[in-house]
Amino acid sequence: MEKDLKNDYVFCVSFGYYKQGLLFEDAKFTIFKNKVHLLVGNPGAGKSTLFEILSGINKDWLGNINGVEPKDFSWGESITFLPSKPVLFENKSVRYNLEYALKVLKIKKHYEEMLLKAYEEFGLEDKLKTKVKKLSYMEKQKVALARSFIKDAKIVFIDDFFKNAKTEEEQNEIFENIEKVKLEGKTVIIAVNNGVVPKLNFDYILKIENKKIEEKIN
Repeated sequence: MEKDLKNDYVFCVSFGYYKQGLLFEDAKFTIFKNKVHLLVGNPGAGKSTLFEILSGINKDWLGNINGVEPKDFSWGESITFLPSKPVLFENKSVRYNLEYALKVLKIKKHYEEMLLKAYEEFGLEDKLKTKVKKLSYMEKQKVALARSFIKDAKIVFIDDFFKNAKTEEEQNEIFENIEKVKLEGKTVIIAVNNGVVPKLNFDYILKIENKKIEEKIN
């Protein structure tokens, strides 16, 4: 498969934490536009750190993206970053959390229609008035994914949503919920631990090993 360098992003990353040594050393890999990538690695291999780098939260690394320094790089499109622990307003209702996404995006047209669609897609109709802090981990994930569904970002990072899944059935349910974000036509990176078998369609595998990132076509 040929790479269209006008659309794809070629990274070269070196990064380490003080006194802990390097996590990545000249790790070269490509993020392909509008493709779904699976990021695989052992716990502690650097998956979350790499997401912080990719999403721009962490700019304190050495390297470049298509020859551009980290401080000057921009994806140029809307991004959603979903960490393993969903970032939500815990003391507010599910409805408030989803309405907040609409307010940030300054969406006024079809307001209730968009909310209703998100409720139905993720099975949240009976939780609208429930405060987020009373929800289970899996339910909080649904709220975070529903907010991403509303935002309809073109670039989506999902960091190890499977960490607290106790059974294969729970893993499969999470994959099903992720697919509801409508991944097709977006640039997506989903992190999983080694051994987690994905129940969704993806195009590329990025495997973290020995401070490098190995690329494979699925």
